[in-house]
Formats: sequence, C-alpha cells, structure tokens
Amino acid sequence: MKIALASFEFRNRDIDHNLEQIFFGMGKAEMFECDVVLFSEAFLQGFDACHWNYAEDEAIGLTLDSPPIQKIQAYAADMDIAVGFGFIEKYQDKLFSSYAFVAKNGEIIDVFHRNSIGWKEFVKTDQHYKEGQGFKTFDYLGQKFITALGGDLWDESHIQALQSMEKNWVIWPCYLPFSKTQWAKEKSRFIALAQQCGAPTFFINSHSHKPVSLGGAFVFDQGKTVSSLELGNKGILIYETK
Repeated sequence: MKIALASFEFRNRDIDHNLEQIFFGMGKAEMFECDVVLFSEAFLQGFDACHWNYAEDEAIGLTLDSPPIQKIQAYAADMDIAVGFGFIEKYQDKLFSSYAFVAKNGEIIDVFHRNSIGWKEFVKTDQHYKEGQGFKTFDYLGQKFITALGGDLWDESHIQALQSMEKNWVIWPCYLPFSKTQWAKEKSRFIALAQQCGAPTFFINSHSHKPVSLGGAFVFDQGKTVSSLELGNKGILIYETK
C-alpha cells in the first residue's frame, strides 16, 4: 500500500479554500499512484475555527452528510483514492474534533472522535463541546488502522489502550504551531510516544499563518524516523508499506 501524508495550509473558517487544498493533495497523491492520502487534524475548517460560543460555532460544525464532506466522498470515488481528514463534526447539538476516513469508493468507513480535551478552550466551553470515549480499529486493504488525534497519546491510559489492540498502523494527525527550534527539542518525545503505541505511526501536521505552523509529516517506527517531510515544507510525503 502506498500512503501519502499531506502537509498543506488551512485557513480558519475558510472551508472552500481548505477543500481546494484537500482536492489538490488528493490529485497530487493520485499522480504518484497512492492508495491513501492523509491530512492533519481539523483541516477542513481549520484548527482554530471555533470561537467557543456554541451559538456561533454551531454553524461551522459539519455533519457527515454535509455538502463539503459529500464533495470529498465524490472526489475520492472519481479519483479512486482513499482520504483521511480532520474536521469539526456537528452531531445533534454536540461538536467534536473528528477524523474521517473515506475509502476509494467514496464510502466513509471510519469516524474517530478525539479523546483528549486540548482541541478546545475548555475553561470557556460548555456541554456542547465533546470528546470521544476510547479507540477502535478499522480495516482497509487488508491492514488494520487506529487513529489518535493531537494530545490523545499524551495520556498514559490511552497509550495502554492502543498497546492492547491489534493493529498494523497508527494515524496520528496533529496541529503543532512549533518553530523549527522547538520541534528539534520536542521531536524525540513524539517519537517515543509513537514507539509506545507498538506500530509504525503516520504523523501529519498542517501549515497555517495565525498562529504560524510550519507543517511537516513523518513516519515513526521502532523509535526512529524512517521517512520525513521536514517542517517548513509543503507537499506530500509518500511511504510504501511492506
């Protein structure tokens, strides 16, 4: 399986622009005959799209049957490529930081809700802003995947849960507004967390302007970086699984 990790720029609350970036990344990955392309956390609306007032934020949340997500499904089917992307999901009267995986036939085969609270300003939010409970695997092209979002892997109980699950790959989309110097200091901690999960890990970050995020994409395996698109570079990192 050939997997592309996509590190592109999102704009907060600009879904049209972010959709264009997703379609561009899918097209680029398809040119290299990739089977899957993975984007980062909350990419579709932007990580800081919420203002933490539900009366306002309700409008930015997207249901699974919303037109933007239907467009991604249709594009996946047209391009014959699977895609994973983060988004702010509206479910009934709740908002989640979610990650959807769309198969190459356009079917949504997995939706994961971030377990950790760091996606929101929790001193401001109310009962409308929710987290998921636990982790799950999904199968695609004969491989077992698990998704964790952002700060999920900083919780030891979450690491233990992932360790106990059968899996081939961990998808770890994040949003990190780190400088290159800060990343150089912190990178080893992220590699160590990925190693504790017990499977090769796809780590994807986005570009943004306010605050500045320099993107980057990495494949971590057995305590090492086995492939990388370093911070400051936009594009896709292609990794072929064995």
